[in-house]
Amino acid sequence: MVDFNELLKKRIVYEIPGMEQARVVENSVYKTVDGVDLLLDVYYPAELRDGERRPAVLFVHGLGPAELVKHIKNSGQYVSWGQLIATGGLIAVTFNHRSPDEHISLGDVAGDVDDLVRYVRQQAEELRIDKERLAIWTCSAGVPLGIRSALLGTPAFVRCLVAYYGPLDLQELQADWELTADEVREFSATTYLKEHAEQLAPMLIAKAGIDHPALNASIDHFIKEASVKNAALDFMTHPRGQHAFDVLDDVTRSREIIKRTVEFMKTYLISPSTSIV
Repeated sequence: MVDFNELLKKRIVYEIPGMEQARVVENSVYKTVDGVDLLLDVYYPAELRDGERRPAVLFVHGLGPAELVKHIKNSGQYVSWGQLIATGGLIAVTFNHRSPDEHISLGDVAGDVDDLVRYVRQQAEELRIDKERLAIWTCSAGVPLGIRSALLGTPAFVRCLVAYYGPLDLQELQADWELTADEVREFSATTYLKEHAEQLAPMLIAKAGIDHPALNASIDHFIKEASVKNAALDFMTHPRGQHAFDVLDDVTRSREIIKRTVEFMKTYLISPSTSIV
């Protein structure tokens, strides 16, 4: 049985000097639904100058039991990712969204993510974020949510997308997740690949080699289709990686993937004319 308390304490296995110096502004309300506030945290580089704006990475977490996801932005995983991104010179936004249940649909949860993105862009001046330079990082069962937000309508302000150990073609999981055909279409990366391959934001996909077979089959299918379509794609496999390898597998390959992920996002978020100390 999973010990959620222990899991929530775990930090990512790759860290760099100075991460503890990142400044965080916690618990801003981006949305209130059914009397419950949904909150975000923003991590800033220590050297951010007055009046300066920076590109931002938005972290879309996965789905799961209420006790796991209710405060997941405060978990070691997201705190350490936020610190890492800020220490690398970008701004990081972590937040909580709901999970589907008998009263909340997958579409409702997608609406939370849409509202978070909208809030960040509307409040960009106050948040000190460059609203035209955003990345979306997502993992696990949150990947379909991040995929939809990053690729639906191919928004130009989403400069790149990162998907860790999550399904990219929900056809593989339709029965297990009890999805409708419309949900499969809306939340599958393959849908947007078929429709707008040339307009899609560059993607970095990381696969955990010993993850659930159906989940990995969905990644393999997408990678094959993306290759045919010549989509802008970086693909990294962690042959012995577990689901959540960024916090569970303290090995060289995990650190390589995390380091490369940060480099990938900086490449697409920082233009040659952008000066970052």
